[in-house]
Formats: sequence, structure tokens, C-alpha cells
Amino acid sequence: MQAQNTKQRVLFVALMFTVVLSARLLVMSRAGAFLLAIMIVIFGFCIGFRMVERLVAAMWKLAELTASKFFGQPEETAAIDPNRVGSK
Repeated sequence: MQAQNTKQRVLFVALMFTVVLSARLLVMSRAGAFLLAIMIVIFGFCIGFRMVERLVAAMWKLAELTASKFFGQPEETAAIDPNRVGSK
């Protein structure tokens, strides 16, 4: 697994801070707990989106590698190949 970048670390620390702080606000007021719960959900979506984004990028690279193995030449090169069937 790759090392996390700074933005992900800040998001994770902020998420943990809001989780710890939300228990305290829950005792104080319901409105504060509700707003903090919304923040926790938003941070969770941000972190989840970054994880999915990296997974999709890795799958895209894998698909590109697999396609290059199955198809030797790109389409442009094959179109101008003088040994192509029917080109005389």
C-alpha cells in the first residue's frame, strides 16, 4: 500500500478530532451534535472518494497494460502498415 499524502493525513486527523469532539457536543446540545455529525459524514465521503479514485486509477492503468499486451500495434500504426491486407 502506498504512503498517504499530506492532504489525506489532515483529513484523517480532522475526522478523528470531530469524532472525539462530537461525543462532548452531544452532551451539550442536540443541534451541535447534528452539525458535527454532518461534518463527520462529509469528511468520510472525502476520504472514501480519494480511496475509490486511487483504485479506479490503478484499474485504468491495469486495463491499459492488458490492452497493450493483447493488441500489439496502435490503430494509427496498423492503418498505415504497407503489409496490411488489401493495400496495394
